[in-house]
Amino acid sequence: MRFFFIVLVFVLETTSAYAESISISGTVLDSQTFIPIQNATIQIEEQTTITDAIGHYVITTQHNTLSQAKDTTDKLVLMISAEGYLNTQKNLAPIKQSNIVILLDKQGQSGEIIEIIEKTPIQITTPGQTDLSQKELLTIPGARGDPISALRSLPSVGTTRSGRGAGQGNIVIRGSAPEDSSYLVDGIRIPLLYHFGGITSVIPSNFIEDIVFFPGGFGANEGSSTAGLVEIQTKSSQITQTSGFFEFSFIDVAAYLETPITKTLDLKIGLRRSIIDLILPFVIPEDAGLDFVVAPRYYDGQLRLDWRPHSNHRFAFFGFLSSDRLELLFNNQRSNDPKAMGAVVSQPNFQKLMATWSYKNSVIDNRLVAAGGPTYIFFELGEDFGLDIAAWDYTLRDDLTWKFHDLLSLKTGLNIRWILSTSSVNLPLPSSTEDPGNPPNLSFDLPVDIQDQEQITSIYANYAALDITPSKFFQITPSVRLEYYAQLNRFELMPRLSTKMTLSQQWIIRGSTGVYTRAPENAEALNTTLHPERSNQYVIGVEYNPTSDIKATLNGFYIDRSQLVQQDDTRIDISNPIASDVYVNTGSGHSYGFESLLRARYDNFFGWLAYTISRSEIRISDDQPLELYRYDQTHNLIAVASYQIGPWTLGGRWQYATGIPITPYIGSRYNADLNYYTPIIGDVNSERIEDSHRLDMRIDYSWRFDSWDLSAFLDVTNVYLNPAVLSYQYNFDYTEKTPITDIPILPALGIRGTF
Repeated sequence: MRFFFIVLVFVLETTSAYAESISISGTVLDSQTFIPIQNATIQIEEQTTITDAIGHYVITTQHNTLSQAKDTTDKLVLMISAEGYLNTQKNLAPIKQSNIVILLDKQGQSGEIIEIIEKTPIQITTPGQTDLSQKELLTIPGARGDPISALRSLPSVGTTRSGRGAGQGNIVIRGSAPEDSSYLVDGIRIPLLYHFGGITSVIPSNFIEDIVFFPGGFGANEGSSTAGLVEIQTKSSQITQTSGFFEFSFIDVAAYLETPITKTLDLKIGLRRSIIDLILPFVIPEDAGLDFVVAPRYYDGQLRLDWRPHSNHRFAFFGFLSSDRLELLFNNQRSNDPKAMGAVVSQPNFQKLMATWSYKNSVIDNRLVAAGGPTYIFFELGEDFGLDIAAWDYTLRDDLTWKFHDLLSLKTGLNIRWILSTSSVNLPLPSSTEDPGNPPNLSFDLPVDIQDQEQITSIYANYAALDITPSKFFQITPSVRLEYYAQLNRFELMPRLSTKMTLSQQWIIRGSTGVYTRAPENAEALNTTLHPERSNQYVIGVEYNPTSDIKATLNGFYIDRSQLVQQDDTRIDISNPIASDVYVNTGSGHSYGFESLLRARYDNFFGWLAYTISRSEIRISDDQPLELYRYDQTHNLIAVASYQIGPWTLGGRWQYATGIPITPYIGSRYNADLNYYTPIIGDVNSERIEDSHRLDMRIDYSWRFDSWDLSAFLDVTNVYLNPAVLSYQYNFDYTEKTPITDIPILPALGIRGTF
């Protein structure tokens, strides 16, 4: 009885109404140059103030905080205006907040605050949440102004290696394979997140409104992923005047234009083409350890129309394309693989066309998306080997949020994906269970021969999630997702749960758990008797905010993997050249570790220290021991700092990372009949590539003129020329090995003119 009385008093205390003095502070900056704006007017309710010489403001108001249920939805409206700039407003939660950075657009421009923020289907954050301002995203050294590349400076994101899958345009999250994560644009899956080698993302910053990053533990609204999730949300802000820019750097050239067509119809268009293929030969020294010439070329284009016929209805039509071409020229014949020479051409391309209708009122928020487009993957090695894959990918998706009450919201939706593909392959299998990660021998390994193989893949999914807020100190989100993999004829039920507990203004605890599955893809999908790969994820985190400018987080995670698709080389022979059943669900494994982040954010400075310690292990079957997974990385330490003084911004980024595991060759046997050496393979993933470390630096300077702005930057990757080792190349009898390294240094000098 006494316990019930205490609980009753607790509930009454948290639901009582009271008046609270709330202080809001921050900085107002130009959205393009990030120069502080003086004498900008800040208004909140009945209170008004102006910014000082460095754009800083502090404003205090009295706000009536009602019941706790309403406390999660009641908002303060911050109004900002300045001469020569568009008026804007920002909705804030009714709590004390500091360092609210406001980016104002000059008349004729349009911009938004870009954030990376983890959130569940019903807006309950999961452990590992990281929020970055637009200024941080665009000025992180080494990212060359690309906001998506800023993901690599966060905890849980491992370094990439070009030869091991991640460098093909995706990232490693919590020791998982790149293909275990999903990459979305407005909820629609895309095959690649980056252009070749991770130079830059396939969607430029001008089209990005928000970046949602889940290293794991995401809600039931997303599926087909057993690891993490990256979603790019494109801009939908209304345009009032014509504006644009032209940018030139040593990496690429880009142009962008946005203009209103009518009062309710806007147009945005962008084009970008790399020039690094012209610069790279002058950057790579002759003694860099590369025996091939790298000539990457990429381009992308975007076109978006936004139509707002009614205050509750919005329509958007967004088309974009990405095209890459990479050529490697092996000049020297290798006696242990004489066919591994000549031109190597890799050319992935994809296009997407998306149509979106959204409806929103005080109770219902619905979003319907239809998308489709082709993906082409072409790879050629000399005249004898290659692959050619063409796939048409169609998606229909609807997401509905229904707010029953301040205490309770429902999110539900459906997702239908249909893929028609045609494949021709004449290559050895990419890796074996005994020799993972090392390339096959093109001269002597039996190739898989597939000619014009057609396949239809379809996935049907439904989900439901409840956002329950019984108290301002506690939030809980139970959710469930049901997926049907048609080509496998299998249903998968995936329950998930996220929680958040606020202990005080300084301390917050978050937790999430759930079941996640992923269907076999590419060559794996040829075997229709497989099960989807499966992972059970468990994440818990604590957040400490000693001051409004400093935040520290610590997260622990454990991922249990099962039904992993492995390659059984005993199933391929001359009589079975297609090898449709070479893949089996015998693998299992786990990843576990801790992620920490200490971040400081002030008016003219931001920086953080991120550290991840983890271990990722796998076994090829239940009767085999656990071995290090090829994407395991024990330590990953990242330090970032940036300081602004007037028109100058100076920043640095330093990273240290453990080398990834490799399977060594410990000797060879001579085959007199074929006159070549066969390698003797050591223990699987028993050695590591050398640890890597590098320093990136960036300098920005901005000029402001009457009707346009000019900015210049110098962004240098790997300042002290310490290239990371990607893999090794062995000599003819496997007695010596030579490291294949990354680019020793990559300077990017660029200018941008904005009108």
